[in-house]
Amino acid sequence: MSTRLRTIAGLAAGISIVASLTGGIPAAARPHAHGGQVEYRVVDDDGKAGLTDGTNQPACDDQFDNAKNVNDDALAAGYGVVFTTLTRAVSGWTKSGTDASSNPYAPIPAAPAGAVIYVCPGVYNENVTVAETISIVGPHADEDAWRCRTRGGEATIIGTTTGPALDLTASGIRIRGMRIANTQGNGIRLGAATSGVVVSTSIIQANSTGLILQGSGHRVRRNCFRDNNSGGPASGIRTGDGGATGVVIGRNGFIGHRTAAVNLTEGASPVSGITIKGNRSRDNVTFVLIDKSSEITVSGNTVGFTTDISFSSSSTPSIQVKGSGATTIEIRENLIDTNNPRAISIDNPATNVIVEANRISSVEFGVYVTTEQNPGGIQVRDNVISDILNTGIFFDTNTRLNEIDGNRILGIVNLACQDKSDGGPGTAGTYNTWTDNKSTLDLVSPIGICEQI
Repeated sequence: MSTRLRTIAGLAAGISIVASLTGGIPAAARPHAHGGQVEYRVVDDDGKAGLTDGTNQPACDDQFDNAKNVNDDALAAGYGVVFTTLTRAVSGWTKSGTDASSNPYAPIPAAPAGAVIYVCPGVYNENVTVAETISIVGPHADEDAWRCRTRGGEATIIGTTTGPALDLTASGIRIRGMRIANTQGNGIRLGAATSGVVVSTSIIQANSTGLILQGSGHRVRRNCFRDNNSGGPASGIRTGDGGATGVVIGRNGFIGHRTAAVNLTEGASPVSGITIKGNRSRDNVTFVLIDKSSEITVSGNTVGFTTDISFSSSSTPSIQVKGSGATTIEIRENLIDTNNPRAISIDNPATNVIVEANRISSVEFGVYVTTEQNPGGIQVRDNVISDILNTGIFFDTNTRLNEIDGNRILGIVNLACQDKSDGGPGTAGTYNTWTDNKSTLDLVSPIGICEQI
């Protein structure tokens, strides 16, 4: 029987480093640099995966071992060592001793900065901490996941503790084409000191919260966040106490979250400069919650529903801005067609919010404003609001010095426009300025803030 090295390096059960060797690790099995990157491979813990498909490219076939205790596949130079757990691939392994066939184990170093770890299809039951600037690449790295369709052949990480399944503590990490699902805790956590992390083309499903967002300059794109409520009502993405700045959340799919799909609630540190663009939301209780956060842009998103969902209160909005310090917010060019009580809600004491060029339908209230700051600085302009059960645009009693301009309110059941700030110097005796707003029906209060088309 030929000598074979077994090394367990990183995910759930044991990692067998599949490399024929005599003595130390042979040259072909050592990590090699390709364009400055070192490449490793992680295989499913059943020990049945090979290195190459005959084209000298990384592959995840099912031909290793074949119950013959031999390696059927050529070991391709340049693709490094093979592990059966991601943890050991990331952090190295120093176990001594022998395997069942008296073959010696050998120490394996941690993946260095710049390494690429390819993860083959399989289920990896472990919690992984990544403390180096490396890439973790799953089978679907080049496939958009935002449609949330079943892809097959996933590399799935299932966290076995209440900590995050993937805890990213270094900057510049890349996670692509993975599936993080059914964990006891959160799916992914970005450390407060991290920057420039990219999480893409991955499915993040049925965790407590999908992704805890902290740090700066991250990109979260082309992922599926689905049903992350395993510990009770939760979110697809939620900011942590470490704060978050300069982040782009783009072209993701969000389905079935029982609080907010994206929850930007500022805690101990600032949350600012977040762009949420081009995402699709379906059957989430709220799409975006902005609480005490600033300089947030929500644009070009599609928010809809296919089934009736239970809302936490009668005022649950699709997009909500609230809390002291919530300022400099732009909500533009979104398509909102849901059964939420409110499409866009701006609540006291939020200030300096622009609601522009959105298309809103099938809600109770289109735009609902209660902020009482003087001036409130709320601009609601050029929106098209249709098929509303109650009121198209609503401003509450203590709102002051806001501007409502160029909106079109179509097919309203109750009121097209309502402003309850009586006795002011603004339009029709209100405290706000209403110009060029038109509605299908002349159902407004007071008369003069909207005109019939």
